[in-house]
Amino acid sequence: MQVIFEILNTKTQIIGPPEALRLASDALSYTLPGAGHIQRSLSYNWDGKVKLLKRDGTFPTGLIRDAARALLSDFEIQIVDKRVRPAKQHEFDFKLPFEPRYYQTEAVALTDNNARGVYVLATGSGKSAAIGMLTHKLGLDALIITPDLGLKEQLFDDMVKWFKVSKNVRSPLVSKDIKSSAPIIITNVDALASKDPKYFERFGLLITDEFHRSAAKTYIKVNDLAKNAYYRYGFTGTFTRTDGTEMVMYGVLSNVIYKKTTSDLIEEKFLVPAKIFIHQLKMSGHSKKSWREAYPAIALCEEFNRIVVHLAEKEIGQGKQTLILVRLRAHGELLKMSLKDKAVYLNGDDDVKYRDEQKALFVAKKIKCLIATNILGEGQNIPNIDVLINARLQKSEIQTFQGVGRALRKIEGKDVAIIHDFSIQGNRAIYDHCLERIMDYRKERAFQIIMS
Repeated sequence: MQVIFEILNTKTQIIGPPEALRLASDALSYTLPGAGHIQRSLSYNWDGKVKLLKRDGTFPTGLIRDAARALLSDFEIQIVDKRVRPAKQHEFDFKLPFEPRYYQTEAVALTDNNARGVYVLATGSGKSAAIGMLTHKLGLDALIITPDLGLKEQLFDDMVKWFKVSKNVRSPLVSKDIKSSAPIIITNVDALASKDPKYFERFGLLITDEFHRSAAKTYIKVNDLAKNAYYRYGFTGTFTRTDGTEMVMYGVLSNVIYKKTTSDLIEEKFLVPAKIFIHQLKMSGHSKKSWREAYPAIALCEEFNRIVVHLAEKEIGQGKQTLILVRLRAHGELLKMSLKDKAVYLNGDDDVKYRDEQKALFVAKKIKCLIATNILGEGQNIPNIDVLINARLQKSEIQTFQGVGRALRKIEGKDVAIIHDFSIQGNRAIYDHCLERIMDYRKERAFQIIMS
């Protein structure tokens, strides 16, 4: 019995008997994290699963291999690929102010045989340059989406420098406004939420920066609106999700076409090696608390922060440029009070101009220590961080590696990055998170881990 897969850029439709649709639906379903709590509040029966095969037989194209694998043994599958490869539109005048690294050239060359896929490039690998090279090579109207304003501004500034206006190319060449006729649009995903679908139709190339976020509803919406984008690429340093929605992410793009790990970059001398000191602490009075209760109690307690401040003052005293990452704003304020004029504290309430000014002063070594919430997480280019103090106490692999990645960037005179992290006993949930971070560090063969 035959089943037809009709493939479009964002959706694929299965045309076949009910049994084929049932098998495909089972394969394209996942159990929602926390489903048990939701089930108890419902007045009807629900199996706790999210089904990505819709009633009309369509599913995200990135999952086509999973759907086909579920049907291969019982059905003959016919593929009807309705995607249309666009002709090159532009000959951009593009020039980087540095020689591309060999792996950036290798990665971009893969577009010859891969019209879509994920580039897993570790923090510090030069993703922005690879994005620029790829956009130049394909020469299409391109929509490049970032998760936030900071990353948008940073990538926009780079692309404006690298792409020069030339004959037969619309001016301006690069814009942050999707309503513009510029061939290259760089914008944050939230800015696209309410835009008219007509503005998305012209793009033949869609690039998603920090692709691990692509399971979010806003990204899914943009992905669907850019229905004519034949070329689709994601860039991320961590092709994983921590909320159980990996299948949704894979539905957008599931195949990794190039990978360069942090250890690869360290061993090839593109990044500096890391020494990671795990400070072991025992804290009483928190054993019966939930994570929600224990986290602020421990993060804000005097005993923990006395150690954080001591480490910071020691590193600052040795002339080291030091970054302290926190999760709670109150935690940042507390550390700022203790460190006084030795540090500057940045959080989401600060406007972008102020943040940029303070980062510039840090890069110029006029500020020795920055305390920051996750605004200094993804995509921040601050190459002269000598020391990172990870005071967030969170388990997220994504945040762990993006935090460490800030400190590994190589500059003249810097031969090692120092990372301080903590293993805190006294609350099971907090301790488990600490252990998960240690296990994440151990995934990188080039990291030296020192238990202290």
